[in-house]
Amino acid sequence: MVYGFSVVMGSGIAAFNAFGRLAPDIATKMGIEPINLVLPLEIASCLGRASSPIAGGILALAGFAKVAPLEIIKRTYPLLLVGMGVNLAVGVGLVA
Repeated sequence: MVYGFSVVMGSGIAAFNAFGRLAPDIATKMGIEPINLVLPLEIASCLGRASSPIAGGILALAGFAKVAPLEIIKRTYPLLLVGMGVNLAVGVGLVA
């Protein structure tokens, strides 16, 4: 969810602040360490920002390279999805 909202908003910080504050309470209720839930959320927000065509860094890079932001996203999206899969796998491994 954090990844998706980061893509839509173009900001990883906004999505993380919205959901990151809930994570320690949820982790405590689940009986796990809060860092094991918060860290994958933070990484997901960073990966989502890198996947967003409206993120400032992507727009600046697109302007410098004189290409459309979606062209950059098309090239990086598959690798970012792999990164998100690794993030989820590690997060599940930390919880288990």
